[in-house]
Amino acid sequence: MGSFTYLFKPLESTSTLPGEVSTPLEFSNVLGKFKGVWKNDFFYLTDDRLMNFRMDFLEITEKDTKFQCDGVLGLGYSFSQSYGNIYDVLAKMYNVFPSKKVMSYDKKKMQITLGEFPERSNYNPTVYKIYERKEYPGTFLELDKLRFMTDYDQTKYLSEEDLKDDALLTLLPVVIAPKHRLKNLYTNYTTIFNTSSSTYSKKRVNKNETKFYSDFYLTNPNKHMDYIELVFDRMAYKFRPFEKKEDGKYRPQIRFGNDEKYLYKYWIVGVDVIGVDRFDLNFEDNTVKLYSKPSYDITKSKPQLLRDVFIYMTIVCVMLCFMFLVFCQKKRAKDIKPGEELIELN
Repeated sequence: MGSFTYLFKPLESTSTLPGEVSTPLEFSNVLGKFKGVWKNDFFYLTDDRLMNFRMDFLEITEKDTKFQCDGVLGLGYSFSQSYGNIYDVLAKMYNVFPSKKVMSYDKKKMQITLGEFPERSNYNPTVYKIYERKEYPGTFLELDKLRFMTDYDQTKYLSEEDLKDDALLTLLPVVIAPKHRLKNLYTNYTTIFNTSSSTYSKKRVNKNETKFYSDFYLTNPNKHMDYIELVFDRMAYKFRPFEKKEDGKYRPQIRFGNDEKYLYKYWIVGVDVIGVDRFDLNFEDNTVKLYSKPSYDITKSKPQLLRDVFIYMTIVCVMLCFMFLVFCQKKRAKDIKPGEELIELN
């Protein structure tokens, strides 16, 4: 979700040129800390190298990360750092590619679409404003609440906390809590999650692991802890509080960003974890539309939600009946053309 492309390995290329900006860039994100210089070279869309374009990228010269790959293709957008961005490249090739600054991710199709939005989806879409953090490239939105739901009374919560925190929206399949929320989570989350008969074990990240967060495990978690909810504005996105591992232990879905070298300032929210089927990022007006079937409006009571569902089902039934009458009714006698007959069926 970065706003520009950066490569970890130096290119063995004879066509490399200096980038648009000569000043080296230092930045940090969920993957670590980086420093690099701007360069420019050809990028190819196909193996036959018929489709190519020039684009600025950051050649990383110094890094402190556990992430291992050749580089990162930036699919976000930044108005303050538009160079090195694929949308500006597409805008110059508007006769060949769609050129809007938009990106869509569809979980079911495992598909990313650039430059235009696919066909509309009806999975409960909600629009939010997104914003940037200059020192931390990425797409942010405000996380309002963290709630833990029980299975015996879903009008009450084991814990509910107002946050108003910055949350980085990512494709990483994790939810990671930032440094300033860890104390409350250790007190509330682990206490609620635990039971008197459970064995608690914490597994911190170490220097030899590629993980950049900590896990902890329980042998017998609180089974009445039914869902965790992250609330953006008025919409709640819920997910199971823990997952069962092969060794019979249970691991919470919220990870702790407490590695001493990579202490997080912001929440890291993976869209796959919170039940988002698809999202549409619109960098033209700085909004994101999240599609999620299980999400719901927390400002509406259960009777209101049931009423809305009833109204929706009624409208659908009326439309289906109307279509049935229009397309399936028998022709009336006055509508029968000469030479046609009505056959009565007993």
